[in-house]
Parts: sequence; C-alpha cells; structure tokens
Amino acid sequence: LLTATAPDSTAISTSGANTVFYSGRITAESGENCGIGVRSGSTDKKFVISENACVCSKNGLGATAVNENGENVYPVCIRNENNSPITVDGRELPYTTAPGETVAYVYLTDEEHEITVGGEPLEYELIDGRFYFEKEYGDFTVTLTDTDSVSYTDGVLTVKNSIPVTIRNTDSTQPTTDRIFVPFGISANITLNGVFIDGTVNDVSPIKIADGSGGDVKITLAENSENVLRGGSYCAGLSKNGSSGTLTIDGKGALTVSGGFDSAAIGSDDGYVVHGIIINDGIINASVSSYRAAAIGSGCVSAENAPTGEKGYTAEGIIING
Repeated sequence: LLTATAPDSTAISTSGANTVFYSGRITAESGENCGIGVRSGSTDKKFVISENACVCSKNGLGATAVNENGENVYPVCIRNENNSPITVDGRELPYTTAPGETVAYVYLTDEEHEITVGGEPLEYELIDGRFYFEKEYGDFTVTLTDTDSVSYTDGVLTVKNSIPVTIRNTDSTQPTTDRIFVPFGISANITLNGVFIDGTVNDVSPIKIADGSGGDVKITLAENSENVLRGGSYCAGLSKNGSSGTLTIDGKGALTVSGGFDSAAIGSDDGYVVHGIIINDGIINASVSSYRAAAIGSGCVSAENAPTGEKGYTAEGIIING
C-alpha cells in the first residue's frame, strides 16, 4: 500500500526512465497537477501498470499508461462497497478495495472485457479512452467514469469535478423534484440526456451553480434529447448568480426552461447579477413568469439577501452564437 499526496505538485513523478507498478495499491493525489506524471522534458516516458496493481491517480495521469506488453491501458473505476471479488475476463483480481474505501481501479486495453463484481456483470462503454458506466442516484441515472465525480444526498446530485458526466431521468415519463448542484469553484462538464426537473414543488432551482462561483460550467444537450427545467419561486431554472465564472450551453438537443417569480429562466435568481453566459447551440425555449426578469440574463432587483455589489438588473457577457 502506497499513498502519496502533494498539494502543489505532482505526487509521483519520474524522469529518465519508465516507472513500473507491479503489484499492490497505489494512490496519488495532487491539489494542482496530475496525481502521477513526468517531469518537464520527459514526456516520452510511460507508466507500466501490471494487472496485479491497483493504481488510483486522483487528478489523472500525466503520462501514457501501458501494460506489460506495451499496450495502452485506461482506468476503470469499479464501485465495490461490499469488498466483493472482482473478475476481469474470468480472472479474479488479487485486490478488491482498501479498508475504508468503496472503489477499486483496474487498467484495461480498449477491447471488450467481461467484468464482474461479486458475480454480477458490470456494464460499461469505452468512449475516447474512458470507460463509462451507469449508476442510479435518486431519480437520476448518471453515466460516468468515476463514482468520485458525483455524490447524492437528500435529493441533491452534486457534481464534484470536471470529469464528464451524463444525466437523465431514470423514468423519462415523470418529472422529478431531485436537482443538480455544482459547488463553488468547480468547472463541471455535464451532458443532459432527458432530464425533467420540477423546482416548483420545493421552490428551488433545478440546476444551480454555487453563488459567486468562478468555475466554468459546460452544459451539453445530448443529440435529439428533450430537457425540461422549471424554477421555483424566486429561483432561476438554470441558476448562475454572480460575476465570476462562465456557463456555456452547447449540443444538438432541446432545453425548455422557465424561471420562478422575479427570476431568469437561464441566469440569476431574484436579486443577483449575472455575467458570462454563452449559448453556442441547441434549441432553447426560455420563459419567465414576471416582467421584471429576463428569460436569459438577470433576475429582479428586489431580493434583500443578495451580496453587496451583486444586486440584480445587471447582466453582462451574454453571448448567443447563431
């Protein structure tokens, strides 16, 4: 078991030679750079990861990962709360999960593989060098590569990092009161593939970026998908409050979004400014219930809880590309 942490640098780095992980559990985490990488000038070097090694690089690999045959391999994050046996192509791995952890990592070639956890098959899809699989969180089904990318508590699906996730309603015929939240400072990459979120029941925003966040959030509308967001009273349907960060909407799907009283459909809640909304593609139907709010832009000025300097009726950097 090896754990390496480096708040401001690469946790495990190399120069001048390939690095080989033969066996055991290696976890590397960096606050700024990749968890495992190479020093400047050594970009041709590789990390050799054996089938017997469980390697977790929290911020990704800064070098090519290969197996002992020199073939490129890609990480699969396997959720395993019960510490059950894991098999790949009929071979049981010599590790499952470490004490206190719920996931195991295995690196596989970009071929078809049969993976089981506790005898149950794990369904996945390989896209652009990442293994994606589906998991249900409340009323949502999320397609993701790493279960550390999201969390779910009390009806709120929180997107925790920039690793791409795709979200849809598990029951496409019914709206949900569950909602999506992007924390402060997170640059999320979210694809909507058939969500219907009704925030009017609990007076919330169906999708909310943390107030004042400097993160750059990208929302992609999956091709041919229909997505509906209804904001509750004084809440935007797709909420971005403050003058930092950006919200970009793209994709070949449709988004129908309505804002609650005195709030934008896409933009700020009642009382907040909004800066940095970019719409590049998609079919967008945005509407509001009050003449004092923009469909795309700022909510009304009336709220008393907005921070000083963040009072509403101010919208800048709204770009719609035709």
